[in-house]
Amino acid sequence: MDMKIGFAQAHETDALVDLINLAYRGSESWTGERDLISGARTDRAEISALIADAQAQFLVLRDEAQQILGCIVVEQAGDYVYLGMFAINPNLQQTGLGKALLAGAEHFARGFWRGIKGSKMTVITARTELLAYYERRGYVQSAELQPFPRDVNVGEPKQELQLVTLYKTF
Repeated sequence: MDMKIGFAQAHETDALVDLINLAYRGSESWTGERDLISGARTDRAEISALIADAQAQFLVLRDEAQQILGCIVVEQAGDYVYLGMFAINPNLQQTGLGKALLAGAEHFARGFWRGIKGSKMTVITARTELLAYYERRGYVQSAELQPFPRDVNVGEPKQELQLVTLYKTF
């Protein structure tokens, strides 16, 4: 399968909303959160704003037919880049696409923002299998914990949740 990473386009907003919500809340895949959080992960307004934001680079993994297989947002955050909205179509998970997209986003960040130290992300501490996935990719859990946000439109937690920040040095 021939795949390419490129920038998200405004006309792809609805497809990206569907992909992210499916990957985070709509599937029973190992990356899904619906047992922990109810409601949508994102909406059209948030994705449109991210695509238009000059400070964020919304990367999309497409196949040869230009179908969206995955996505990730890369934003400069001080000496690091912050990675978020990382999603792979649940039907294509465990095929290496996530690993390839994550590596592609890190490679892009190193070339786009000169002098950054590495990348970081936040993950729900209860997602032990996801934390282990990122650790296998060189990320290290920090002592930085924060409560799951309740004041933004990211769904409603079904229990008390915390986020931990993970770092990877380039």
